[in-house]
Amino acid sequence: MQITAIKKKNTRKYAFDIDGHYAFFLTPEELRQFGLYETVSLLGEEGGDELDVPLSDENYNIIIRENVIPRGKKYALGLLADREYSERGISDKLLQTGYCEKDKDEIVSYLKESGFLSDDRFAEGYIRLRIASKSKRYIEQKLMSKGISSECIKNAFDTIEDELAEAGSGSELMCREAIMKVLRSKLKISDAEDKDKQTAVIRKLLRQGYRYSDINEAILDFFSAI
Repeated sequence: MQITAIKKKNTRKYAFDIDGHYAFFLTPEELRQFGLYETVSLLGEEGGDELDVPLSDENYNIIIRENVIPRGKKYALGLLADREYSERGISDKLLQTGYCEKDKDEIVSYLKESGFLSDDRFAEGYIRLRIASKSKRYIEQKLMSKGISSECIKNAFDTIEDELAEAGSGSELMCREAIMKVLRSKLKISDAEDKDKQTAVIRKLLRQGYRYSDINEAILDFFSAI
């Protein structure tokens, strides 16, 4: 096993290629731990490629098992301590930070198996925060863009809608109230004959994912109420 490239990313991160492929990054403390600090120092600020520095299988395994994976777990747990992430969200963060695909997969598997990471829980939380102000279609599209499966989204909506039903409030009522909230902020009684302004509001609501029939009904009720 050979170190074939070392690149300094910043003062805290040195990226290593092993046998021609990116493998991991090390901190200055870790460089010293594995006797690599002098090697890196000799390469200068730009680092070096086309190297041929031997790395034993034993040291490689120690680096991954005792440094890279634990460090990645700690990093991911720190993110999850602040808020929920989807599996794709955490995966993207790990890759962007410098963890390779294989190590990222191991860290994500650990988080899922330990209950720290759950797409089901993420989807339910996302829906709860937005169901009163966004349409179901809009929320579905956003969740899918975050890598949540259609089955997971359906199950999460079923759970939330059951909760709303038990509380005496259905998702249709929540949707209608969200539309009315927009109408109250954008329209006044003097706009009852202003079709251009109404059309602009309708287009805004359609872009947010609400159905035209629901919007039209809400507008009729809005003007009759005021």
